[in-house]
Amino acid sequence: MENIVSLKDIIVEFEEGERILKNISLDKALEVYSSRFSSARGFTFTLVGSFDTDSIAPIMAKWLGALPTSERSSAYKPRNLFCPDRNIDFSMSLPMKTEKNTCYICYTNRYPYTWREALCIDILGRILDLRYTESMREDEGGTYGVGVRGSLSRMPDEEYSLDIQFSTDPAVYDRLLPLVEKEIRQIAKKGPRADDLDKVRRNLIKKHEENLQTNGAWQSLLIDNILYGLDKRAYADVVNSISDKDIKRWAKQIVRKSHKQMFVLRPQK
Repeated sequence: MENIVSLKDIIVEFEEGERILKNISLDKALEVYSSRFSSARGFTFTLVGSFDTDSIAPIMAKWLGALPTSERSSAYKPRNLFCPDRNIDFSMSLPMKTEKNTCYICYTNRYPYTWREALCIDILGRILDLRYTESMREDEGGTYGVGVRGSLSRMPDEEYSLDIQFSTDPAVYDRLLPLVEKEIRQIAKKGPRADDLDKVRRNLIKKHEENLQTNGAWQSLLIDNILYGLDKRAYADVVNSISDKDIKRWAKQIVRKSHKQMFVLRPQK
């Protein structure tokens, strides 16, 4: 692995994080909260549920109209909290009653955000979850399960993350670890299995249709539209438009252009 960070660098970053945490206080948190919510100027309110819009309008006017609207700064301040732009390979040992290795791997890099691309890497993560269940759990019997999540963020920064985590007996860890990258490289070379892609797409659409029966899902759709101008009403069409070539392209992105951070917790000898 290239550009492996040193233990000294890891310690420096941990110490910086500890310093930041020590400077956090209840008074400071209350100050931040008060500064953000002391004025409703510029706020957008969304209400979802079973109600008649004409009858609820006077209630909204009464309670929302009474909120203070004094001047305040509401500019977004970028904090430049990017994922590490280098590879990291770090492990540590701790005493354990039940000995096991826990491995967390993150592939990440900058990437322009679009809703469709966010769905693509999400689908890749779900396909890998199926592949690891077969290769690492069922075939090898080495782990109860592998957690996989692919995501593409828009804020605070445009970057993707493919997170993989599993725990296993230390005796079989070295046999299981290569399977993580092997499955990704297999998809990068040949694309996903057709039945895996179809299964994931069907499950996503089914879950989306179920979510549309809840207020939370509709509120999320409204917020995405208000903040980013996204119209997600054609969810099923967009999901079905994602092809094996899209997933193969993302697998290549993970293999060829990602920074890889790996953290392993081992039992102390």
